[in-house]
Amino acid sequence: MKRRILAILMAVCMLALIACAGGDKETKSPPGTKSPDEPVKSTEPSEDWSLPYAGEEVHLSIFVEEGSKQIDPESRFGKWYQEQLGNLYTDVEIPAEDSATLMRTYLASGDMPDIMMWRDVKEFKNNYNDGGRTIDLFDYKEYMPEYFQRKEEYPHLSWYDPDENTTYLFGTCWLDMPSEVWFQNQALVDKYDLKIPTNYEEMKANMKIVCDTEPDVNGILLIPWGFNYQYTHYGRLHGILSTSWSASSIMWDNDTGKWIYSLFDHPEVYRNAAAEMAEAYENGWIHKDFITMEGDIYNNQLYEGKWLYTFMYDNLTQASLENDYKVPITYIDPPAAEGVTPSIKVDFTSDNWNYSLLISKKTKYPELCASLLELVTSKDFAEVYYWGWEGETFERDKDGNPSFKEEWLNMSPEDNLKQVGTQGHYWFHNYVPQSPVADAIANAYAPEVKRSLDIVADKVESGEYAQYYGRGGPDFDQAANDEITGTANAVATYVEENLTNFVLGRKPMSEWDDFIAGISGVGDMNRVLELYNSAEPGPIRPTQFERKYIRP
Repeated sequence: MKRRILAILMAVCMLALIACAGGDKETKSPPGTKSPDEPVKSTEPSEDWSLPYAGEEVHLSIFVEEGSKQIDPESRFGKWYQEQLGNLYTDVEIPAEDSATLMRTYLASGDMPDIMMWRDVKEFKNNYNDGGRTIDLFDYKEYMPEYFQRKEEYPHLSWYDPDENTTYLFGTCWLDMPSEVWFQNQALVDKYDLKIPTNYEEMKANMKIVCDTEPDVNGILLIPWGFNYQYTHYGRLHGILSTSWSASSIMWDNDTGKWIYSLFDHPEVYRNAAAEMAEAYENGWIHKDFITMEGDIYNNQLYEGKWLYTFMYDNLTQASLENDYKVPITYIDPPAAEGVTPSIKVDFTSDNWNYSLLISKKTKYPELCASLLELVTSKDFAEVYYWGWEGETFERDKDGNPSFKEEWLNMSPEDNLKQVGTQGHYWFHNYVPQSPVADAIANAYAPEVKRSLDIVADKVESGEYAQYYGRGGPDFDQAANDEITGTANAVATYVEENLTNFVLGRKPMSEWDDFIAGISGVGDMNRVLELYNSAEPGPIRPTQFERKYIRP
């Protein structure tokens, strides 16, 4: 009996000692564990979460939009990529289609992958910018020093932060570079002994000479991306300045510091563009099916040289020119109309919210997620992603300047992805910074394209080429946003239908004033402007003179 009482007393004492020890000692959560609602930041030293990760094998789930590519683990880049991760593996989900709907489903349910791409930052701000779905990146700032340094440098990265010490969106910073520029078909220029047009009248005269003799040739071959795009870019020759895909748009007027509606403030510019485009269409200088042309038909005409002038992306490699194009092409200055400053489209992506990434609040490994995002957006990562490896994909001259090796430049995209794997459209492609590796991006371009990049960069910086650089739009509440969207969509449809009819000759230009007056019967754009101008605008963007452009 005494032994039994003694045993009970000893057990009670042991329990008391354990309880006391537990009360005096800080309880540590195992790395990677968390409460149901909050990610638990590990109390282990931060170097345990550095990359390459040396702990037990971890897999992070990542969801991105359709069109992305999986990394071939056997490619040179695939092996290098895994070396940077260590015992961390990325399981990437790439839907075949409709990724936007799947993203919304994930976010609405809260049952998200560890990391997810997101496109509509305003939608996120209005519905989820409260930490209910995603982790606050400030809590993991120590794992992404480069990113937070960029946040200090680029205001747009903080525009949707709830406050100065909270952020749920991981944004992008690319680089500013010329986009669509004008080229001429040098074979036809030589055949007809044409002079390079310095204005639109000279351009029209050249188109008449060629198209009257060769009716199957396009005077201007337009990219088949819909009427709004085609009209806006054709209109640049006549003074239209816009970055919008809409034929008319609400724009920030950099001179007055107000929002304007382009058709109200510059109706004659839009009228002249429509009239000139209508004349070109009537004379057969523009393909009769330019609005509905299929991509294959367009490509055949482009590659076969069935055009005198065209504007297209300024990113052609020498291999693509030699493999695809049957004619030599030459860059020309935009042949603007009399009294119009030539305009070039520039992609200002250094301060755009093109994409963003989210880290799920339910992830077991927030530190590793943060470290991974820091890795793929770092300068060191960018240099390998764009340049590759010295001696394998590029070499240096005696002055130390790098250039791609011919065998890499001549490699097909399919072979590159399988063997080398650099510059693939992987899950992180839209986040890899371009500013530290602009030379790599331009180095692969054809000599004529490189020449054009220098010309365009010089003339945009000097102001000889006009460029609209815009401003971030206001952040409206849901009621204002619904009102604006309803009005703007109705007006945009009305404008596109009428402009199309003017250009195709279905409506005479004498009805232009009636068309402008009819806008108010479709939607109250003055009310839209009132809402715009009474709201706080987005961050002011650098001007064309303050930017750094891709150069060879």
